Amino acid sequence: MSTDPRPRVVEPGDFDFYACKPPILEGLTEEDHRRMPPWEKWRRISIAWNQVRDIHRAWYLERHPGATDFEVLCDWYRHTGAAEVLANGRKDEAEKYADQPYVVEHTLLTE
Repeated sequence: MSTDPRPRVVEPGDFDFYACKPPILEGLTEEDHRRMPPWEKWRRISIAWNQVRDIHRAWYLERHPGATDFEVLCDWYRHTGAAEVLANGRKDEAEKYADQPYVVEHTLLTE
């Protein structure tokens, strides 16, 4: 259950990251989860994450057959919310150094 108060909007025909059910978690009950050691929980989370990425990749390539790995990755970031986090991080980093002088060095090539 998400603690984010904003409603999650999924456009029709778009990949629904949260509705995707990875095979590693099928049939797992809350009681199974409670009795599971922490290392096993983390192992399953890692496998589930990779399975959902694979499901997304197949979904995206079905809709965009000529897509590059970079395009698939960008769409994955968009669906997981990482695109916004990465963009904010880049903006913050750029603003941190915005007022510092930057020296451009260049060399003339002669033949």
